Amino acid sequence: MSSIRSRLITGLLVGFCLLGGAGVLVLHVAIRKALTKEFDQVLQAKANALAAMTRVEKGSIDLDYSKEFMPEFTVSKSPDYFQMWLPDGRCVLRSSSLRHSELLHPTISTRAPEFWNMRLPDGSNGRAYIMRFIPDDQEGAENMAGSLPSTEVSPVKPAKQEMILLVVARQRSELDHRLHALGTVLLLVGGVFIVAAVVLVALTVRKGLAPLLALGEQTAAIDATSLSMRFPEENMPRELRPICSHLNDLLARLETSFHRERQFSADVAHELRTPIAELRTWTEVALKWPGDSEATTRTLRKTLDAALQMESLIGRLFALARCEVGLEMVDYQIVDFVEFLKNSWVVLDKEAQRKGLQLHWTLPTKLQLKTDAAILRSIVVNLLTNAVEYCPAGGVIEMKLKSVGAEFDLEISNSVENLNPSDIPHFFERFWRKDSARTSSSHFGLGLPLSKEFAHLLGFTLRARLDEPQKICFLLSGSLVCKSGQTPTCATQRDLTFSTNREAQKECRI
Repeated sequence: MSSIRSRLITGLLVGFCLLGGAGVLVLHVAIRKALTKEFDQVLQAKANALAAMTRVEKGSIDLDYSKEFMPEFTVSKSPDYFQMWLPDGRCVLRSSSLRHSELLHPTISTRAPEFWNMRLPDGSNGRAYIMRFIPDDQEGAENMAGSLPSTEVSPVKPAKQEMILLVVARQRSELDHRLHALGTVLLLVGGVFIVAAVVLVALTVRKGLAPLLALGEQTAAIDATSLSMRFPEENMPRELRPICSHLNDLLARLETSFHRERQFSADVAHELRTPIAELRTWTEVALKWPGDSEATTRTLRKTLDAALQMESLIGRLFALARCEVGLEMVDYQIVDFVEFLKNSWVVLDKEAQRKGLQLHWTLPTKLQLKTDAAILRSIVVNLLTNAVEYCPAGGVIEMKLKSVGAEFDLEISNSVENLNPSDIPHFFERFWRKDSARTSSSHFGLGLPLSKEFAHLLGFTLRARLDEPQKICFLLSGSLVCKSGQTPTCATQRDLTFSTNREAQKECRI
């Protein structure tokens, strides 16, 4: 594909040449027409003068004028010519410059004055004018002084008021010379115009594309070590500012991604370093005292715990990778969402009782949706596990499920401690934990990122917000699909409050 510069130069030059050619052509036609009109006006003026001096005297046609007044009809070099005919074709008068020759008798029948090009008797190119007139009848008028520059072919006695046909011709060498000079001048002007257009277009395009070329050179110089570079938008042309803005946004995202990738590698190394160090330490202890069966058993149990911890970490990373590349399979089925939530809470009930937590439900009687139960369970269990884990002892966990039309909203909230609004954007970052010391061996900071990827896989959205300074809320939203394909209708919602202590459970039954 040709470059933008060559296409611009070619397009502009073609456009300029077409416009210039059209302008030169129009100018040439206009000037040629004006010169020809001026030449024809001279012919017409001479014909009018000859017609005005033509008289009918004593029954014959005569032409009275002096040599000094119209000498061009008598000279031998480049003379002018005229000839008169009666309507029946008989020649009445002709100029002395014709001698024994004649002008071509016109066969034009129209009465309007006309001009045409012709070959003159001396062989040169000429132009002629024809007109028709009725000469004045002035019997007894006195002749003007001077000789007649015309030759009467025969003593023709026309009838009174008879039409005379007059043709006046002259050489057009001067007109042709002027037209040729005009064409030469216009060709020279056109050539100069084309050369000037080439130079001007080349310089203009080069100057106009300079910012784009500079932008291309700066873009080509970008690598992994220069992602912090930004393109200046203030000094750029208006057309390039959106490109610079988008490139700056892209660089910012790439810089964030590279930083996240480096941080991810460091986090994985950090998470694996502790269990690997434990495996090495316990193995060295077992090798140092091989005869102690009880110590060996403890070492094997700790080794198994470390292996399970690393396996859990690697499994979550694999799950995230499959979601990102679209390899995670989804098995859709109809799920009773209300029963699903109750069953998901069962596995956490014992831990919630131990901490003395209270769970407040706001659930419809029945609500169905079409989704993957296994993936949805992973999302819900992870959110409930986080709520039980981080809710302070004696705190409250709330779960609300509602539907509006074909959409549902699931809110899981719990009281927290030491949580700031600035922490919310980091909740779905990999390996992020509020405790920067990473002292917990049961959490890797991958649960919420994996839950968000799972939610996206199912077509849901997962968000977090801080409702109060000491209350965090996670919102899972999505679409519902019933067995019948209609929008599900929820029964009247009722609040069911569950306490994790057995006395409260006795008072409140499902």
